[in-house]
Amino acid sequence: MFESLKRLRPNKHFSSDFNLMSKLRRTILIFATVFALTLQFFTQSAAQTIEVRVKIEPDAPAILKIEGRFTDQNERNFSFLSSYAGIDNLGARIFDVNLKDKNARTIVYKKLIDGEYLAENDFSAFEYKIKLDHPKQLSAHVSHFSGENGFLMPGDLLPILKDKSAAKITFEIPANLKISTNEKQL
Repeated sequence: MFESLKRLRPNKHFSSDFNLMSKLRRTILIFATVFALTLQFFTQSAAQTIEVRVKIEPDAPAILKIEGRFTDQNERNFSFLSSYAGIDNLGARIFDVNLKDKNARTIVYKKLIDGEYLAENDFSAFEYKIKLDHPKQLSAHVSHFSGENGFLMPGDLLPILKDKSAAKITFEIPANLKISTNEKQL
């Protein structure tokens, strides 16, 4: 019995086969750790945070004023959904667009098509208005407002963001309106 133990552990050390496996395992572990940290870096660098204030005017509730800023990076492209849930030309609802840099200087931009803007320089803040008349085709997936009722869907109200995004949205509404949501935090 002790003879077989001596073959596995000559001179009270592990065999060279075990050391080879240990070195290989260590190399794989180091490689996996570096790979995971690299992925984490790219995941975090793609993240984007936006802070937005949505204001509903009491005298014109079907027109929203939206002001916001990107908190962690600047942008050049400013785009909105063009269609969703069978409703086309959503970008035509956007008007009075203003873009500003981090020093609050106005940035000149070109309107490429409805809902697509290209800034001449980086911008971090924006404001625009969006007209939310009732769509010709009724859809519970597209923002609209008529009279006392409406739906506000962030997907067609806010600019298109990169994959990993978080938004902090604040609403300013007239006293006679009420917000209903299924979100836990309001």
